Amino acid sequence: MELPIQPCYRKLQAVAEQLILFETLKQNFESSFISHITNIFELQGNSQVPALGGTVAAPGHRPHHEELLPFTPLMAWLRSSNPALFWDLPKVYSQNFGRLYEREIRALFEQAKISLSGRRKASLQETWEKPAGSRQPWWRLPRSSDSQEDALARGSMSRVLEQVLSQLQPLCTSEQQFLQEFFCLGCGSVELEVRGSATKAGEPTAAPEDPPCSKSQSQAEEATTQLLSEIFSCLEPELRAFLDVCGKAQPLGCLQVLVALSDSVLGTRGLSSSPSSSFLHSLLGNVLLLAKSNLNKCIGTLCKEMEEAKPASRTRGGILPCVSRFQELVALSEEMFQTCQRRGELDRAQLRLASSVLSSISSLSSANLKVNTDMVMMENFYHIHNFLCQRNIPCLEGKKREAKQRCREHMEKYISTYVGQPLERLKHFFEGVKACLAQGVKEEELSFQLAYSKQELRKVIEKYPGKEVKRALESLYRTMHKHLSPEGNLLPVVWQAMEQGFIRQYQEFEELIQRCYAGAGIALDFTMEDLLSYFNSITMANM
Repeated sequence: MELPIQPCYRKLQAVAEQLILFETLKQNFESSFISHITNIFELQGNSQVPALGGTVAAPGHRPHHEELLPFTPLMAWLRSSNPALFWDLPKVYSQNFGRLYEREIRALFEQAKISLSGRRKASLQETWEKPAGSRQPWWRLPRSSDSQEDALARGSMSRVLEQVLSQLQPLCTSEQQFLQEFFCLGCGSVELEVRGSATKAGEPTAAPEDPPCSKSQSQAEEATTQLLSEIFSCLEPELRAFLDVCGKAQPLGCLQVLVALSDSVLGTRGLSSSPSSSFLHSLLGNVLLLAKSNLNKCIGTLCKEMEEAKPASRTRGGILPCVSRFQELVALSEEMFQTCQRRGELDRAQLRLASSVLSSISSLSSANLKVNTDMVMMENFYHIHNFLCQRNIPCLEGKKREAKQRCREHMEKYISTYVGQPLERLKHFFEGVKACLAQGVKEEELSFQLAYSKQELRKVIEKYPGKEVKRALESLYRTMHKHLSPEGNLLPVVWQAMEQGFIRQYQEFEELIQRCYAGAGIALDFTMEDLLSYFNSITMANM
């Protein structure tokens, strides 16, 4: 039938009758073949979904494909002889197999949800359909004394996620390969599709120009992707719903979902060992964008709650709840991202959390607390700095330096508040001396001021013998011990800074005495060596 026949031969009655006979036979065979192959599509599409047996696995379709592949030469012949009829078959195939895949995919995700919770469907649904307003934000929940159960739950979720994603890859890849082979979706297929659509419209089937191979290949991939989208139309909604369940099942579950999807897209868990499915890659890319959006919303909520959290007025210092939660969130996120190659989203999330917790601590300056505000802020900034030093997270280096600087600032304010208490009257006396010098009084004339005469200075000095100074320092140490929490481990650091501040204050007093009361034989009742021995004995006694 495909042999060229000269126009003059077609006028012969015998030739014309044979052509009509061949055309009739061809049409009858096409009709029978299409009816047969359509029946196979329908039977396979209506087949029962095999029981999963409690495992997260998708049934393979190799038997279905092997039943159809022997008809591939006939499909190629039909594509060549009647493109209009041929391009109806992929639509029939996608409609029937779409129903089969819908049942199988829903069964897969249902089994995954059951494996995720380890409970019956009823209780599972009750948990997931619980109103969002009735769930307490995770970072406000009490800290668990034993995190082993949480770690096991996270490991279970990670395994289920990996099982689900590992099932999707061969499922989509095998279907994509079958479609390309059975429906001949290679170079030239798009040309035939155009011809088929033109024939349907009753237009002449003029041979178009041959497109470049790369362009034809790209168009063929688009045709395959379109077929896969119709066959797996329920895959993306079901996957999104399942990942939403995973995101709510565990603290920072959305971050674990992001890690699993990133690993799948980048092929870090061996999923790329089989030929990649461009359709699945595109689908996972779309879901990955959703996972990033969910993570941003989750982190935004946590940051807002941290920033708006107000400590109770009866707070007596110690590590604030938001600081403890920040540490837990960072530690948990680092654990989840151990196997992930890309940290971009994690770095941005950790930076937002760090900024919020530092802002929350800074807001204490306007809080009405029963304890020294600088002490509380100093202790919490110090705690964050120590934590970040231990973790050594590159993206938080700037926040670590900021916490250290703020800790130093509030420590200086705290020390300046309490360093003068052991020598309070001496401090007030010399503050007056410095005020007079600032007003222009000469140093040699200062002792003639009635309030700052040599006799007044001697009276003040007599009130601070060495024993009294040591007793005052011991009282100061007890006050600091009461203010600072044991978990902060800041007392030795602050006590050393207090010692340095006290030494500077002593040196300043000595200098003013030498400048303004030279030759009067006036000196403090204790020396620098005495002062150092006081601090050393107090430190040793409290080790």
